Amino acid sequence: MKSDNIAFDKTIEGIIGHYLQGREFDSHAIINTFIKGCEQEYVKRLTEHKDAKSAFKTFHSRIGKALNRAAKKNLIKKKLKADNNPVLRRSLNIKGYESYNHVWIKL
Repeated sequence: MKSDNIAFDKTIEGIIGHYLQGREFDSHAIINTFIKGCEQEYVKRLTEHKDAKSAFKTFHSRIGKALNRAAKKNLIKKKLKADNNPVLRRSLNIKGYESYNHVWIKL
């Protein structure tokens, strides 16, 4: 893993660390907490994707990948339905549009 990914993962893990054990949250909540708690780093990292067709989508995908890595470290897990498929929740994204995203549980 590149050192930048390690640093980025530490930021995401720090955000997760503020949540109470057992708390459910969705990916948009992580993004909103990132913006509120680490605004300068969020803007810095977002601008790294300024040349992408969709900078927000590209960057937020990176946040999703960091959440998956946090799950592999047993910091969080995806909430699953009885059929073992992940629970998806509709919530507002950063642009104010409703979209489906994963629900996570802090371990």
